[in-house]
Amino acid sequence: LTFDQLSYLFYETARVFKYSKSITFRAYPTGGATASLETYVYINKVEGLEKGMYRYLPIQGDLMFLYNNETLENDVNDAIKNQLRGGAAVFFWTATPFRTEFKYSFTSHKMIAMEAGHACQNLLLASEAIDFGGVAIAAYSQELCDKVLKVDGENEFVVYLSVVGKK
Repeated sequence: LTFDQLSYLFYETARVFKYSKSITFRAYPTGGATASLETYVYINKVEGLEKGMYRYLPIQGDLMFLYNNETLENDVNDAIKNQLRGGAAVFFWTATPFRTEFKYSFTSHKMIAMEAGHACQNLLLASEAIDFGGVAIAAYSQELCDKVLKVDGENEFVVYLSVVGKK
């Protein structure tokens, strides 16, 4: 991927196009504008970016470098059950349930799942538009994905992911 292509994928997948003090409107539907998802990306093969784990900051439209180490590629591949297969980037969506639970109680988990599906679908459609491919992955190790993203697995945890790469 080029940096511009990656930027386009984030624009279509995770951007905030309008916000105020208590509400954000994103590129995908989110129940009651509660925005329960965060987007992380493992950069494997993107021109102009260091290989490593990043977090997308949707209001600023920036990537925040988190870390890299000599085992990260293997750790990510293990966490996603050997489905990296040379992909350029792995998009991870984490849920922060309290953002939705305060408003929607027991139906919030259904809404979070739909939100993740909408975000991933946007990513796959945008990938096709730039002649790349993507695959939605729900078969992953919960514990290892949470560990590789350095989230606690309780208040924030991985709910969906996708590998994007050259067809």
